[in-house]
Amino acid sequence: MSTTEFYELAIRCLTEEGTDEDWKELEVFLQKKEYRQLYGKLATSFSSDEKSSQQYNLERGLNLLRQRMSFLDKNKRRGRSTLFKRSLVAASVAAVIAVVMVLKFHSGKEDAQPKIEQVAWLEKSAPAGQQISVVLSDGTRIVLNGNSKLRYAADYSSQSVRKVYLSGEAFFSVKHNDQQEFEVVTGHVVTRDLGTRFNIEAYAKDSVITVALVDGAIEVNSPVTRHLQLKPLQKLTYHMDENRQEVNSFNVAELTGWKDQLLMFHNKPLPVVLEKISRYYGKPIVFSDSSLNSIVLTTQFKQKSLNQVLEVLSYAVGVRFIDKGDSILAVKDNSMKKRNQY
Repeated sequence: MSTTEFYELAIRCLTEEGTDEDWKELEVFLQKKEYRQLYGKLATSFSSDEKSSQQYNLERGLNLLRQRMSFLDKNKRRGRSTLFKRSLVAASVAAVIAVVMVLKFHSGKEDAQPKIEQVAWLEKSAPAGQQISVVLSDGTRIVLNGNSKLRYAADYSSQSVRKVYLSGEAFFSVKHNDQQEFEVVTGHVVTRDLGTRFNIEAYAKDSVITVALVDGAIEVNSPVTRHLQLKPLQKLTYHMDENRQEVNSFNVAELTGWKDQLLMFHNKPLPVVLEKISRYYGKPIVFSDSSLNSIVLTTQFKQKSLNQVLEVLSYAVGVRFIDKGDSILAVKDNSMKKRNQY
C-alpha cells in the first residue's frame, strides 16, 4: 500500500465518488496513525465551511484529476499504458494535494509552516462482570459493559469529528453539537450520532454487530449500505460472516437493561441466555449437551447475584450448574421437571 494509493482513495471518498470497496480499502489505511493524520488534513480542506474561492480552486484540481484519468482510458498504446497510468495518477494526485496544502497553510498567512495538532488518546476498559461509566470532554456519557474497551480523545475542542473506537458493548448518551459530529467506529460499521441515545454491541469474538436507537437519530455506515438512518426503537444487525444486515424493532428494557443491572430475556434460546449471563457476571458457562440448544425461556433478573440467577435457571429448565473454579459447567438434570418458561 503506497501513499499515492491512499490519496486516490481518500479523494474519491471525500468527493462522494468512492465505492463500498474504496471505503473498505480506505479503512485499512486508517488503521495507521500517519494515514489518519493525512486524512484529517484532507477532510478539513474538503469541509463545506471553507471560503468560496478555496472551494473553486479545489474543484479545479479534482476536475484535472478526472480529466486526466478519462484521457488515460482512451490511450491504447501497449507497453506504456501501466507506466503512463501511474505517472498520470501521481501527477494528478500531486496537483490536488498541492491545492489542498496551499489553501490550508498559505492562504493569507505569514506563517507558512503547517501546525500539526497532537491528539492525546485515552482508553478505558470494563473488566469482565463489571460496568463502568465514562464522561467525555464534551459531556457525552458512555456506559461500558463487561469485557468492553473504549478509545477516545482526551479533548475534542480541536477536532472536526468527535470519534471514538469501541470493542464490546456500550450505551451512549451523546451531547449533541451541530458543529462537531460524533462517530462510533466498531470494525466495519460506523455509527454517526445526530442527537441521540443508542446502544452498540460489537464484541471481537462475535460475528454480529448490533446498533440500536433508543431515541433521537443516528446514521449507520456498513459494508452493505451507507447513510442508513434509523428511527427510534429500530436496531440494525450486521452479520459479518455473511455480509448482510437487517433492521428490526426491539424492546428497550431487554436490550439496554444491562446498564441498570436488569437482565431480561423474551423467548430466547438457552445458549443465548447463558452467553449473556456469562458476559455480564464475568464467568464462563460451558456445556456439551446439544439437547440444551432446544430450550427456550422468558425470564428476567434485577440486581441478582450469579448464584441466585443460576438457582432460578436450574429450577426453570432442569439444568444443574457445577462450579469448576474458573468456569461453570451446565448439565441436563433429568430428575427435575423441565419448564419452558419462568
